[in-house]
Amino acid sequence: MNLEFLKDRKFLIFVLKFLAFFLFFYVGTELIIGLAAPGGMYSSFVDHYFDYVTWISNSLVKGTQWFVGLLGYDTYTADNFVVRIVDGTGVRVAYGCVGYGVMSFW
Repeated sequence: MNLEFLKDRKFLIFVLKFLAFFLFFYVGTELIIGLAAPGGMYSSFVDHYFDYVTWISNSLVKGTQWFVGLLGYDTYTADNFVVRIVDGTGVRVAYGCVGYGVMSFW
């Protein structure tokens, strides 16, 4: 196995920067989720001004509702995180479904 790339200083700096940015964004998002959720260490300031994860989740719910409506189905939202088809099933968009891990990666 050729490990010559580990001797390349530019590559190592890139990997370290990548990991630092990923951890910053991923852990920062986890922190915002924790501070914006009621209970525990809730912060109304963070909930009001920095809770972008709920905004992304609501965008997914409303976008899904709009797209499924284009297909001819009547839909409604049961709460901010659930899209349902009238007289049918529904989907809950949980925090794990929002994709903040992938967004932190890219």
